[in-house]
Amino acid sequence: MTSEMNETLRELEALRQALVKKLTITLIVLIVLFSGVALSFQSPFAIIGGLIFSFFIFGLLQKGSASGYVAEFKSRIIGSLVKSINTDLNYHPKRSISEREFEHAGLFQRPDRFKGEDLVEGQIEKTSLRFSEVHAEDRRTSTNSKGHTTTKYVTIFRGLFFQIDFHKNFSHETRIFPDIAENLFGKFGQALQKMGDIFKKGELVKLENVHFEKEFAVYSTNQIEARYILSPSMMERLLSYKNRSRGRIWVAFHDSQMSLAMEVNKNLFEPPIWSSLLKTDLISEYQNDLEFATDIVEELNLNTRIWTKE
Repeated sequence: MTSEMNETLRELEALRQALVKKLTITLIVLIVLFSGVALSFQSPFAIIGGLIFSFFIFGLLQKGSASGYVAEFKSRIIGSLVKSINTDLNYHPKRSISEREFEHAGLFQRPDRFKGEDLVEGQIEKTSLRFSEVHAEDRRTSTNSKGHTTTKYVTIFRGLFFQIDFHKNFSHETRIFPDIAENLFGKFGQALQKMGDIFKKGELVKLENVHFEKEFAVYSTNQIEARYILSPSMMERLLSYKNRSRGRIWVAFHDSQMSLAMEVNKNLFEPPIWSSLLKTDLISEYQNDLEFATDIVEELNLNTRIWTKE
């Protein structure tokens, strides 16, 4: 870590400590205020409700109060780390892969609620790429026996979403999904996959790599092009990347791009509020996450131009 980054971290740590002091006072005031009101009802349920409401209001206030600190951290720390990995990459904390790009990949259903942040974009040698954090949700509505309707949002996908130049104009579309059915049900799962053809665009593609078949289900509008893309080396590289990742991955080859969704169930680039920024491994964690994301170009050997665009 450079002396300049150390100095930046010390400045941001002072900002964090001031924020924590402010938030602590705010929480105490809220608890005293709402618990005092609840006590007037002389009911333990009212007291519990007052405490719950205090923490709910505190959560809303914390997000607003921390926004300046978070913005400073992302701009000065995450931005510097991105440049240290590759000077041809740029970081935009408030931008993301668009909802249209997410839908166009055809890997998930259309979301009812979509948000994203922490866009990284640029060039790694010959390959251009963009990726950001994305959270897509589906709205579910249910009605109970008394006729009361409730609405909740269920996560469709949360993690990193990549758009990468594949340097080939695809004539067809090929998509790779986590093979949950095969892992759970074996041969019966294969039958379920085939039934899934009516829901996914294209036909199920059977491949020679047994390990790949156990992890993924491949659908394509053209069997020949799918096998052309998924060469033995590409399947091995996708398997390797999946095994190093934090969760499931989805891949689409369309137009002249590769879209890849990698499941991650946390905000990767958010700074801590209630713990110190001066922990020895803190910056290493952010650096490792960024390096793993940008390593996708090398992992999948995308700078080797085995095709040319028509």
